[in-house]
Amino acid sequence: MGDFGLLLQDKLSEQQFAGLIDYMNNSKIKITGQNKVWLCCNVMVRALLIDDEALFEEAIREMKSVIKIENDEGVQFDWSFHQHGRQQQFGNYGLSYLSSLTQIGGLFLGTRYTFLMNRSCLSCATMPSKGCRGLYGGVKWRPVPAVASSSSGMP
Repeated sequence: MGDFGLLLQDKLSEQQFAGLIDYMNNSKIKITGQNKVWLCCNVMVRALLIDDEALFEEAIREMKSVIKIENDEGVQFDWSFHQHGRQQQFGNYGLSYLSSLTQIGGLFLGTRYTFLMNRSCLSCATMPSKGCRGLYGGVKWRPVPAVASSSSGMP
């Protein structure tokens, strides 16, 4: 809904826009792992629509909080990905985790919201090559655009 709101914002009536924002207010940043990333994305879009910089910064901060090695849900010490408890979730939640964080992170390269080009992103760079290698036959994944990664020193 939020993406449509961004695209059609100028074409929505006040009532339609208010209804969209009311519906989007259901997204609250909570829970863990990729579910938290999805909620952060929803809240980020809402913040853009209502021009709320503090809410946008909160969503970015909370999104950054999942970029780490976890003992519960998220990237594990063996580079696998768990969601909904101790369940391996490479192909669905794990793939969405990598996709969401690299896509959103790539949008903010070179801005004050940058979060992929620091040490906390080790999980984004290592998980696909170490954790997924056995499952996907050694697929090589570049977590950030080659132009950005060449200056960061990340593989």
